[in-house]
Amino acid sequence: MSKIISNELAGMIERIQMMTNQEVKRLTPEVEKLINSRSQDNHHIETILDQLLDCAGMSSDAIELFKHLCRYCYMQNPAAVVDYIRIYHDLYGENSEQDNSKTNDDA
Repeated sequence: MSKIISNELAGMIERIQMMTNQEVKRLTPEVEKLINSRSQDNHHIETILDQLLDCAGMSSDAIELFKHLCRYCYMQNPAAVVDYIRIYHDLYGENSEQDNSKTNDDA
């Protein structure tokens, strides 16, 4: 019975990974468009950051895209970026001081 459960879990994880990868592929051009157009649309940016946070636990590409968008946003809205970084650390248990300083240095 445990082998059946293991196989079912593996299948679910694989499907989630595929959906996550598709979502990151969909979001990548949106992030680039926001940055290239120098968008100031905080609502749209925050929506994309929320979507990237949903994917970050399953995809290093999502994490990198999240950080890329945070670096862009930092100059226009540092308080929001700090909040998003805090949420990221709460969700995924990363070392907040180390990653926060990296984001700030790269901004």
